[in-house]
Amino acid sequence: MYFIPAAIPFKLAFPVTFLSIAAFFFCNKTIAFAFLFSAFGDIAGVERSFLCQMGMFALAHICFIIFFAKRIRKKLHIEKSELLRTLVITALLSLASVLCILIHV
Repeated sequence: MYFIPAAIPFKLAFPVTFLSIAAFFFCNKTIAFAFLFSAFGDIAGVERSFLCQMGMFALAHICFIIFFAKRIRKKLHIEKSELLRTLVITALLSLASVLCILIHV
C-alpha cells in the first residue's frame, strides 16, 4: 500500500480507507459508515479543507454514537426517550463548550 505512487499525505490516509471498505463486508453498517467518514476526513485534511475535515469527523462520531447507544440501550434495557434526552443534553453541552471556546479565540 505504501508503494503506490502518490503523495505522502495520501499514503497516510490509505489505511483508514481500506479499513472502511473492509468494514462494509465484516462489520455493522453503522461502524462501516463511521470508518468511511473518517477516511473522507483524512482525505479532506490532505486537501487542506479544514471545515470539510471537521464535518466528516463529526459525521463519523455521530455514527459511532448511534452504534454504541443502540448497544447500550439493548444491554441495559433503557427506554428510547431516556436515551434521546441524554444525547440531546450531551450535544447541547458540547455545543455550548465549543461556542465558549470560539468566543474567546
